[in-house]
Formats: sequence, C-alpha cells, structure tokens
Amino acid sequence: MNNDFLISVGIPVYNEEKNIQKLLNSLAKQQGVEIEKTIIVNDGSTDKTLTKINEISESTKRKLNIELINLDINEGKPNALNIIFRHAQSDYLVLVDSDTYFSEKDTIKRLLECFKADSNVGLVCGWYNVEVLKPFDIVGRASRFSSNILEKIARVSNIYGAGGFMALSKNVYKNLTLPNNLVRDDAYIYLYVLWLGKKVTLCPNAKVVIPLYERETLKIFLRKQMKTRNIPNILKEKFKDLAEREFKNPSLWTLLKAFIQCFLINPLDGSIWVTLKAISYFYRRYYNLKEIPYKWREAGF
Repeated sequence: MNNDFLISVGIPVYNEEKNIQKLLNSLAKQQGVEIEKTIIVNDGSTDKTLTKINEISESTKRKLNIELINLDINEGKPNALNIIFRHAQSDYLVLVDSDTYFSEKDTIKRLLECFKADSNVGLVCGWYNVEVLKPFDIVGRASRFSSNILEKIARVSNIYGAGGFMALSKNVYKNLTLPNNLVRDDAYIYLYVLWLGKKVTLCPNAKVVIPLYERETLKIFLRKQMKTRNIPNILKEKFKDLAEREFKNPSLWTLLKAFIQCFLINPLDGSIWVTLKAISYFYRRYYNLKEIPYKWREAGF
C-alpha cells in the first residue's frame, strides 16, 4: 500500500536563473510524497529563468509533473499565488519560494506529517537555513544569525514562522484569495488560517536552504528588519484585533534567551548582527521610517 502524501507544489518565480534548476532538481528527489502537479508561475522574469526551467531533464519534468504558467509582465507574488491556488487540486498544497532548495530528501514529508497529528491544522510552516556563499559577506552573516534568532522566537510566536516554505490543506487554499497590493503574503495566509478557526503548526525540523549567491547589501538588511517590525495596514483592516494580537512583540526574556543561545553558538555572526541592528535603529530614527520603502521591495515580491 502506498502511504505517500499526494500533493501539489506551487512555486512563484521571478528572476531566479541562478537557483531555479537547483530547486527543481532537489524537489524531484523528495521521498515519501507523490507530486500530483508542480505549478510554476513565471511572473514576467526578465533574466534566463524561463530558459533554465525548460532545460531541466525530461525525467525531472516527469517526476514533478510540471505545469508552467508564463506571465508576460511581473504582476507580483500575490497574483502568482492566487493562480497556484486555482490550479491546485490535491489535498495538500506545498508552497516554496524560488530562491530556496531542499538539502534533505524527506523535508516535505516531515512538513506534512504535522497534518496527521490534528485534523484541524490548516497550515504547517517549515523553516530555512541561510547559506552564505561569498567570502566576507558581512550582511549575509548577520542575516543568517537573524534567521537563527527568529527560528527560536517562532517556537513561541508562530507568526514569525510563516515564510517561504509552508503547506496548506485544501479546505484552506481553495477558499483563499490574496489582495494584489499585499506585501506580507506569508503573514496574511497565517492570519487567514486562524481567522477560519483552524490551527497553525510550526515544523522547525523541515527546512529549506536559502543560498546567498551575491553579497547582501545594508539596504536589504534594513528592509528585512522593517518587514518583521511593522503590521501592514491591509492586515489590520482585514483581521483587526487578531492581527494586533499575533504581531505582539515577544517578551524581552524570549528575545534575550534566543539571542544568548545563538550568540554562544556563533559569536562572530552575533557581533556583526548587533552592529547592524544598531545601525538599523539609528537609521529608522533619523529618517523616521514607518513603512518599507517601495523601491526596496523585490519587484513585486
């Protein structure tokens, strides 16, 4: 008897020529799941992403059952996700960002096991490891340290675990439509599931890898800090008190404990992170930033 999970996989992609083949090849090696369909929405990429997708081997294409939807212009990640929601039909939909890849062969299976524990679970969130590839990538090392801290915080406050690798049950994603002007699509999905009265589970042992092919800039780091700091107005308007409650800052003890645990493991990355956090703090005060500057967003993502 085949006990594999029958799933669809959704991948919104924009300008990921360096990584898309690595993601698809690693996806094809996943065990314990049967991929009914892999829905790739190429959201108007201007690089060689489309060529790289078409160049993958025929055996990989057959294993993944790829359905490629190619958009002529970039319409944003929420639109790409909405297309995926409409095209998927499986009991579970796994969403994975196109700048990641799987380093272990049972990652998706571990993620989906959480649905078996409770029939009222509507969303399971995985996690990620940041892979710094360039020497002397100071900001990249700070981002890696930041992700390690967030992972520990996410075990207390699940909204910090909603990100680029998650699985949704069919009775959730088939009723979900994201607003087109959305910045935090991950947080919207998280709040929507709770709004439906369903549960969200974090599965920290199911991780993808985010390889940093280029050195990260200080602006990228600052943008990420603003992303985790602010509650977008669209979430406040839709989910009201639920958004305020879920975005409530973790306690000082939770933050301090997470920092100390991570710092003891990697003090150099921790020192870099503290320095850049201080720069981020003074930058926000000097410019009185309240929102993520639009020009810092990644082309609709």
